[in-house]
Amino acid sequence: EDISDLVASYSADKVMDFITGTLDRRYPIGAFLVKGAVASAPKNCVDVFLPQQLRGSAAQVLSRMGVIVHECGHFYDIYGDKSFGQTHYQLTEKLSFTCSGAAHQGSNTTFARSLIKQDDWAKANPPCAKLGDKGCDSYAPIYLNGDPTDGKFESGDQGFNMLMEEVVQYVNSLAEAVAFRDQIKGSTSARDGILTFLWYMTRYLQMARLEHPDAYKVLAGDPCWRQTILTVWGRAWLYLSATEGDKALTIKGDKLLKNAREPKLMAEIQLIREAHGCK
Repeated sequence: EDISDLVASYSADKVMDFITGTLDRRYPIGAFLVKGAVASAPKNCVDVFLPQQLRGSAAQVLSRMGVIVHECGHFYDIYGDKSFGQTHYQLTEKLSFTCSGAAHQGSNTTFARSLIKQDDWAKANPPCAKLGDKGCDSYAPIYLNGDPTDGKFESGDQGFNMLMEEVVQYVNSLAEAVAFRDQIKGSTSARDGILTFLWYMTRYLQMARLEHPDAYKVLAGDPCWRQTILTVWGRAWLYLSATEGDKALTIKGDKLLKNAREPKLMAEIQLIREAHGCK
């Protein structure tokens, strides 16, 4: 839908109205997540991820819209549902899943997601040693960092439940980019993020099945986790298929698409389908 009137009337002191107004027109689930996160979380996600220096114009705010939806989506899932010991995923205004277990600690545990750096697939896009390195997996230093045995908590110590949380929000990142495609200047990593995390997810499932049977039982043996995996997987490929070949939505291009489509990894999703009673 047209947002030119909202852009023309933009005022920094009414930035929340602008954000929710444009999202209501272009990506309503994004507006739902932002409003819900602001209402339920102890910190305002927009204030955290939209600094004052990026509120001077409508164009600046629109350039951060993907980050806002992604991060407010995290806030909503974490704070919008208060179910103790469970993980909540809000996919649309009416569709959500709340599943038990699959954290790295507690009951029905899964293993630290950083362990997938040790599998044979990692060499297809080796983890960058640090942020800013080129020709490597730039997401790994953020999401697959640390050592789960060193007694220090780091992002990579999180289990499958938070890996899935990132998959959910990177779908939102791509969906937002599709909704605001006409506002993109240059290239974004909207496709790169979700392709990387689909690759992570299938690698995790394979490692769980082959090396961590108790963790695999948590995921493949629970209808909530199976349905979440299959639904998020399908939603991701819906947007990926619709944007294939769009060079403005990727920086790394076909390399990540090839990794995400690796047949031996995609077979892990088929195993989840079969466990769920699907053909």
